[in-house]
Amino acid sequence: MSRSSYAAAVDDFQRARQRAGLQQIMARWRGQSLDLLSYEDVRRALQTHTKVERGLREIPLVAIVGSVGRYKDFTRTFLPKDDSDEARWARVKVAFETRGVPPIDVYQIGDVYFVQDGNHRVSVARQLGNKVIEAYVTEVITSVLLTPDIQPDELILKAEYRQFLQQTHLDTLRPEVDFSLTAPGKYPLILEHIEVHRYYMGIEQQRDITYEEAVMHWCDEVYCPTVGLIREAGLMHHFPERTEADLYVWLADHRAEVEEAVGWQIPTAAALADLVTQFGNYKPQGVLSRVLNTVMPGTPTPSIEVGQWRRERLQSPEEVKFARTLLVPIHSAEPDWAALEQAIVVAQRECSHIFGLFAVAEAAQKKAIVTQSLQTEFQRRCAEAGTRGELIVEVGVLEELIYQRERWADMLVLRPFPTTTEGKAPGNAQRILRRASGPALTLAETVSPLRRMLLAYNDRLESEEALYVATYLASRWQLPLTVLTVSSREDVAVATLAKAEAYLTENGVTAVYAAAQGDVATMILETAVVHQSDFIITGSPRLNPMLELVLGTTVTRLLPQSPLPLLICR
Repeated sequence: MSRSSYAAAVDDFQRARQRAGLQQIMARWRGQSLDLLSYEDVRRALQTHTKVERGLREIPLVAIVGSVGRYKDFTRTFLPKDDSDEARWARVKVAFETRGVPPIDVYQIGDVYFVQDGNHRVSVARQLGNKVIEAYVTEVITSVLLTPDIQPDELILKAEYRQFLQQTHLDTLRPEVDFSLTAPGKYPLILEHIEVHRYYMGIEQQRDITYEEAVMHWCDEVYCPTVGLIREAGLMHHFPERTEADLYVWLADHRAEVEEAVGWQIPTAAALADLVTQFGNYKPQGVLSRVLNTVMPGTPTPSIEVGQWRRERLQSPEEVKFARTLLVPIHSAEPDWAALEQAIVVAQRECSHIFGLFAVAEAAQKKAIVTQSLQTEFQRRCAEAGTRGELIVEVGVLEELIYQRERWADMLVLRPFPTTTEGKAPGNAQRILRRASGPALTLAETVSPLRRMLLAYNDRLESEEALYVATYLASRWQLPLTVLTVSSREDVAVATLAKAEAYLTENGVTAVYAAAQGDVATMILETAVVHQSDFIITGSPRLNPMLELVLGTTVTRLLPQSPLPLLICR
């Protein structure tokens, strides 16, 4: 070894030491770690034991991120951290440039390597700009993928992931599905979902469900369909640093928060649509919209589209049901209970859960005797009818509370609207119905048994939603159906009815078809009498509020005139 080559190697060591100091300062500013990983820490975290000798091979230097014994002596890029290493480092540097050095020994876990023998050789090789180094490789088998950019705190996640895969065996049962998370502490929530799914599978199938069977069924029927919804909604685009499993957990958390707030279960797709609205497609409200909401409170929310209610329920992994939850506003401390009685008729057919909504001015009134008596009577009536029901009491204005909760209910049931001197329904009813995102059942003179229905049908989008609901009710409830279209042109009426008939026939529903000319509201009411219908199904357009104020709609004309309940769809 020449004196000049050794002196040059010492100079190189000092420069490497300076770079190590600068890198550590920058890493602290960025909140990152430049420490090498400890092989033993990683092995214990991942509980890996099986080893396979892979022999001599070239490995990439950038993939060496840890050490068995000297992980504190070098940075992540193998710059020396201790001045006492100067002599040894310089000798290895000279050996590289003269006679060469033997291969190093490493452990491989995933895609990364840990130096068992040869830390200084790795350090020098990297400073020389080499890309690879010869190494005797011993692979430590693990089901968890480690990559060279892993940080020490990410080992917690890797350990949790290993435990999750060890318990579920999803890496072998569904190897094509990625369940990786970027935040620790969330795998227990997924495991809880699997256990709940297993429980309900057992109830539904009336047998013991094996854990493996539940895991696969949950993955196929819950996780993957939900991830599919997340992809279709484009939510991944807004959070590129998160995984699909992250967004699955986030969606589950958001759904749980909403359910806790409103008091009932909501469809997965509805919770996802709310997330997209809040964090994905938010647009500032325009001046005109703000003015209209001031002049006409209850203007439809722009993010709610025609058919969204139906799509959310069809897309959700849960079983399709028309009315799992019914929302019944109670307007008075001495109600006539008509709305509840009408809701009970629906609940008995659909096994619905009825949620009453009552507003008080102050929190202390929640515990008042009159309020508690109201809740008791509400539950008594539901229990006597064999349905589930409870009255929710909240502080605020009832109309605003309806807006907050209606979005999450399957159907809104409103008590009869008394007419004003002008013969129009009161303004608050108009506002509530204009805002409603899903079906709303409005009562008329008496509670209807809902045994014969009339569908008012045309070629508008909202009418297609009414057709969907009518098809469901005719099929599931086995109800006679009459389909009416009102048009001044016979050819249009024939085509419209043919379209409805094709859809109903395809879904196994027979109906009576009728066409009429004249005032739409009048023809609907007259046809209902002729066919002995006891409720009417119709769509309601989402018109520009100013246009609706001037022209009105079929629904606004039917409300004060109809002696039958209206099931209004959007």
